[in-house]
Amino acid sequence: MRKILAFYAALALLCAVPAFVAGQQQAPSTDVMLELHKLHHQDQETQKRINAHQQRLEKYQEGTEQRFENFRNNEEAKREKVLRQSEEHENKLEAKISQAMSFFNTWTVILAVLITLAGYGWWAYSTKRFEDERIKQQKKTDALLQHQQQMVEEGRKLLEEQKQNRDKSCEMHLAQTAQFEEFQSKNTASKKPDLLQTAKYDDSTTRQAEQIREAEAQREKVFYQNILWSKAILAYVENKWADALPLWQVILQDEPDNPKALFSAAMAAQCLADETTEDAETTALLNTAISYYNKLWTMPQAEAELRAQAGLNLIFAYNDTEKLDAAQKIYDDMPSLGDAEAIIECRAGAAKYLILAYIDDEKLDAAQDIYDAMFELGDSAVVKEHRDAAGDSIKLSKEEGRS
Repeated sequence: MRKILAFYAALALLCAVPAFVAGQQQAPSTDVMLELHKLHHQDQETQKRINAHQQRLEKYQEGTEQRFENFRNNEEAKREKVLRQSEEHENKLEAKISQAMSFFNTWTVILAVLITLAGYGWWAYSTKRFEDERIKQQKKTDALLQHQQQMVEEGRKLLEEQKQNRDKSCEMHLAQTAQFEEFQSKNTASKKPDLLQTAKYDDSTTRQAEQIREAEAQREKVFYQNILWSKAILAYVENKWADALPLWQVILQDEPDNPKALFSAAMAAQCLADETTEDAETTALLNTAISYYNKLWTMPQAEAELRAQAGLNLIFAYNDTEKLDAAQKIYDDMPSLGDAEAIIECRAGAAKYLILAYIDDEKLDAAQDIYDAMFELGDSAVVKEHRDAAGDSIKLSKEEGRS
C-alpha cells in the first residue's frame, strides 16, 4: 500500500513540475487549466483512494493484530489444554502404575501367604507323622514295660516257689533222716536180729537214698532253671536284648512250649532287630521273632491275652518284612481270641499298624476298609486313640494324592 501511495505522489509531482515551468514562461491556456483541473481532480481521487486504502490498511492491521491475538490466545489455550491433558495422562499413568504395584504387592502377599501355608502344612504333616511314630513307640514301650512288670512279678513268684520247694525238700530230707535214725536205733536195740527184717531194712534204705538223690537232682535242676529265669528276666527288664535272647533260647531248650518264654524270646529278638543296622542280621532276627510268635500264636493252651499281644507284635514284624498277606491273615484270625478288653485293644493296635503298612504300599482302599471296621471295636480310650491316628494318616495320604 505504501508503494502505491509513493507511485501516485511521484506521478503528481511529475505532472505539476512541467506545468509550473510552463506557467513561469507563459500564461496557462484553457487546455492547460482543464488538464490541471483534471489532474487536481485525479489527485483528489487518488488521495481519497489512498486514504481509503490507508483506512483499509489500518483496519486490516487491526484485524491482523486481533487475529494474531486470537491466534496467540488459541495457541496458549491449546498449549494449556495439551499440558492439562499431559498432566491427566501422567496422573492416569501413575494411577495405573500404582494399581499395578498394588496388584503386584497383593499377589506377592498372596504368594507369601501360600508359601507360608505350604510350610505350615508340611510342618504339621511332619509333626503329625512324628507324633504318630512317637505314639507308636510309646505304645510299644508301654506294652514292653507292662510285659516286663509281669515278668518281674513272675520272677518273684518263681523265686518264692523255689524257696518253698527248697524248704519242702529240706523238710523231707530231715524227716527221712530222722526216720532212718529211728529205724536204725530200733534194730540196734534188738538182741536177735531178724534176717528178713534186715533185708527189708536194706531195701527201704536203698529206696530212701534214691529218693533223696532224685530230690537233690530235682532241686539242683530247679535251682539252675531259676537262675536262668532270673538272669533272663533281669536282662529283659534292663533292655539288654543281646544278653536276654540267648538266655531265653537256653530256657526254651528245656521248656520249648512255655508261652511266656516264647513271647519273651520273640520280644528280645524283635527289639534287638530294631537296634541292629545290618540288613542281613535284622532280617535274621525278625525271622527268629516271627517263628517264636507263630508258635505261640498257634498254641490254644496259651492265655488269650498273651496270644493277642503276640499277634499284634507278629503283625508289626510282618510289616517290617513286607509280608502284608501274612499280616492280614493274622489280623483276620484275631477275633477268634474273644472280646476281652485287652484283646480288643490289641486288635485296634494291629488294625492301625496294618493301615499304615497299606498306606505305605499305596493301597488306600484296603486301608479304608480296615479303618471302617475299627468302629465295630467300641469306643474305649485306647481304641479311639488308635482309630483317630489311623484316620488322620488316611486323610493326609488322600490329600497328598490330590495335591
